[in-house]
Amino acid sequence: MRYIKIGALAPAVTLLGVVVFLIVSDRLGQPAPPDPASLIAKAGQYNVRIQRDTFGVPHVIGPRDVDVAFGFGFAHAEDDFSTIQQVALAVRGQLAAIEGPKAAVPGDRSDLIWRKYLPFDKVPQLWNPPAGFVFNSNNTPFHATVPADDLKPQDFSPTLGIQTEMTNRAWRALETYGADPRITAAAFRAYKYDLIYSVRSDLAQIIAEVLAIDPGNDADLQQAHDILKRWDRSTDVANRSAALAVLMGEPVLRARMDGKPPRRPIDMLRDAIYTLKTHFGRLDPEWGEVNRLRRGKLDLAIDGAPDVYRGVYGEKQPDGTLTAVAGDTLIMFVAWDKAGKLTSESVHQFGSATTDQNSPHYADQSPLFVAMKTKVVLFTQPQLAEHIEADFWPGNREKVAPMPNH
Repeated sequence: MRYIKIGALAPAVTLLGVVVFLIVSDRLGQPAPPDPASLIAKAGQYNVRIQRDTFGVPHVIGPRDVDVAFGFGFAHAEDDFSTIQQVALAVRGQLAAIEGPKAAVPGDRSDLIWRKYLPFDKVPQLWNPPAGFVFNSNNTPFHATVPADDLKPQDFSPTLGIQTEMTNRAWRALETYGADPRITAAAFRAYKYDLIYSVRSDLAQIIAEVLAIDPGNDADLQQAHDILKRWDRSTDVANRSAALAVLMGEPVLRARMDGKPPRRPIDMLRDAIYTLKTHFGRLDPEWGEVNRLRRGKLDLAIDGAPDVYRGVYGEKQPDGTLTAVAGDTLIMFVAWDKAGKLTSESVHQFGSATTDQNSPHYADQSPLFVAMKTKVVLFTQPQLAEHIEADFWPGNREKVAPMPNH
């Protein structure tokens, strides 16, 4: 019996030994951690200075492109090293080492290898259309300006697989920017923050479909019909129809976009009714009660919704609210006057310290973002002078030296 037990254990012991060997070999094969002192010494070969303004935004100054490039990478690493690491691993073909099988491409599939490229001049391109207006909002390139100036589908091979669908944002681009022959700076900004679903949008069609269904004696459906009928298709925080419309329509549209089995709008309407009654006690709460931007200690009502120009895509929470997880991010308005002078304003949905929860810049731009306001982009040293929060050389935050010559 003793020999039988030992014999039964032998395969397990062998397997354990193989696993230990593989783990040890992998660890031994890893490069040694870099020496911080040597890295700091290497940083000394670059003549670059970084100044962070009061929003934590880095301004990189150096006499050569290579100096500025190093400073840019250094500042990026301070703010978001994980993204740099992920991209570096992807470029080196090592991303699967930390992401697992989901980041690996099958090595036995020759059809996954691109063997030739479409010449650039054969790709759909629209240059300086006479209308002076061109856009793309994740829609077909065959609707990118006024109809008279658009590219023609018949000029391109169907084998290119060029997208043909329109988005709500695309319809609204045509109904705002495209319909305005003289766009002022104020109008341009207002159109960017547009909150409306077009009458031609998929959501408008879904609402028409559910309104065509007789609610019968169902009191909830009757009330839902009334709420949807009076909706002006706006997603402002005070709107009392948007919650029902968006909660009903978003799952239907998402299933279509992801290629998943279709979801019946009437079923999604019943789900929305249940959610709103359960968590808000009514079918028409203000949209801002439902639609929230949450970041650190901030919890703010926010205008906008999926596929409007004020794009806000929310993730459903246990309390029935939505937390914004995608949509609008960095927004920048850039203008040149007749003399060529450049001015710009920008805002980020969170702040410059995107991954450091302890930084004062983790969410300091969120209130501006929610209010649809921006901050001035500081381009010159005189502009920056009164707004400097940190001033240092990479590798030595304690050292502040004269500006590099440039």
